Amino acid sequence: MIKMNCTEIHNGFPNKELRDFLSLAMVKAFDDEGKNQKVHLLYSEYEDPFEFAKDDAREHIKHYKQYIRNIETKQAILRLIELNGWKEHDVSDDVYNDTDYRGWMSFLGTEDELEQLHAIIYEHDKK
Repeated sequence: MIKMNCTEIHNGFPNKELRDFLSLAMVKAFDDEGKNQKVHLLYSEYEDPFEFAKDDAREHIKHYKQYIRNIETKQAILRLIELNGWKEHDVSDDVYNDTDYRGWMSFLGTEDELEQLHAIIYEHDKK
């Protein structure tokens, strides 16, 4: 039985606020990536094929600029996680998603800290 929200997974660990911020930022980055869809223009709506080609190219550019920003964001987040000596741990099977996003927050920490978290989450199972 799940008894913890994903927004609570860093409670009691050092730098809780930083861990929460980075974990939620990663969820948002993946959500933003999913929303970054290229607009598909209809050739039949254009009288001039050159105008269609230019508008289509602009849509590609817009899409790829956002794509690059999303990659840079995830790269920065992962670098900050690494600089703190943490790893990203998927705990989506262990906690309830109480964010405004489709994805769960990952636990950011060491292997030992992950074991501590699991002990907290599943303490009732030991009884």
